[in-house]
Amino acid sequence: MWPPTRNNGERTPMTNKLIAVAIDKDKPSQGALKWAVDNLLSRGQTVVLIHVKVKLSASSFPSSPSLAIQ
Repeated sequence: MWPPTRNNGERTPMTNKLIAVAIDKDKPSQGALKWAVDNLLSRGQTVVLIHVKVKLSASSFPSSPSLAIQ
């Protein structure tokens, strides 16, 4: 979501009070959060960090015995 701009290119305040940023353990997530803060966030808005952690099950692994986890 890009913030609206005026004719002079200046950002106009966003009306939404909530900004959500998807993150994970990798370094680019820090960049995404910084970008959101620098480019989207205004005073009084809320930032929600969304982190989805996938739980691996036995069916997530190859069935080959040579690749089995010991």
